[in-house]
Amino acid sequence: MTVLKVGHRPEVYSAEAVYFDGTSAVPRHVSVTVDEDSRSLVAHAGADFRWPLADIREVLDQAGGDQMVIQRVGDPVQRVILPNRDLAPRLPNRTRSPRIAKRKALFGWSVAALASVALIIFVLVPAMANQLARFIPPKANAPLAKSPLIRSALHWTRPG
Repeated sequence: MTVLKVGHRPEVYSAEAVYFDGTSAVPRHVSVTVDEDSRSLVAHAGADFRWPLADIREVLDQAGGDQMVIQRVGDPVQRVILPNRDLAPRLPNRTRSPRIAKRKALFGWSVAALASVALIIFVLVPAMANQLARFIPPKANAPLAKSPLIRSALHWTRPG
């Protein structure tokens, strides 16, 4: 088979990085390179792994502007902290969001949260207002009853 490569060959990427394996909190200093033939990030000296470039995502809000934190899609606890952002152009799915695995569960929790807010607003707050109204002395209640805001609220809540 003949393979034709068009365009210039990118420069070899090599960097010193910090690797976290996800099982311990011990940082491992590794040397990483990009294997252009297999399109993967390869670690040497300290840890041995091979991550396909298409499976690497950037972890946002984890590093300053001078560093880049990356993780593999299938294993979100392993992290590599790179000293610069030079690898970013080689990662085709760097900013792609991970898939939501349990959509039904997420939808269920969303409905439950909305139901709890509705219960608080339409049931608990009026019930507590009625109970706490008993503790307001009549002398304090008279000025409240004359308040324009309270009168307009009472006007809209009266039947008829």
